[in-house]
Amino acid sequence: MSRQLIYSEFGDPTKVVKLRECEVPPLGSQEILVRMLAAPINPADINTIQGKYPVKVSLPSIPGNEGVGIVEEIGKEVKGICPGNKVIVTKPVQGTWRNIGTFNQEVLKVIPENLGLVEAATLTVNPCTAYRMLLDFKPVRDGLVVEGVVCHIYHIHLGTKELVKL
Repeated sequence: MSRQLIYSEFGDPTKVVKLRECEVPPLGSQEILVRMLAAPINPADINTIQGKYPVKVSLPSIPGNEGVGIVEEIGKEVKGICPGNKVIVTKPVQGTWRNIGTFNQEVLKVIPENLGLVEAATLTVNPCTAYRMLLDFKPVRDGLVVEGVVCHIYHIHLGTKELVKL
């Protein structure tokens, strides 16, 4: 059984999001069963539930755009991911606000075991946005340090403009 948050109409998240238990369907050949360990709440998640986000989802929907979990089982054609691997969800609108879920192998990436849960769960949305903002919109000056991106500390090495995770 999977416990998941779900909404069937757009609106105030405190009113439209409900907890539901459901059967986990059998795995497809390229699907992976993941036990979610952590999934953050981002402003984009709230705006999506409210129906205010530019990308509209089909309803009913499980919220959550990013998260980290442990692979429990893999489909027979899955390559490069094994049971026990720690993985992050790399594509939005995959429904990470659940304890167990099936995901296509294309939306998961294996991460180092020593990467913390908080860092891993929040790796794919805000840090990338901050990095792109620095490169695309803000002139970057030597010595500039970016800190506190969703409870992370990231430093931009300005000589080579590399993102270095601490």
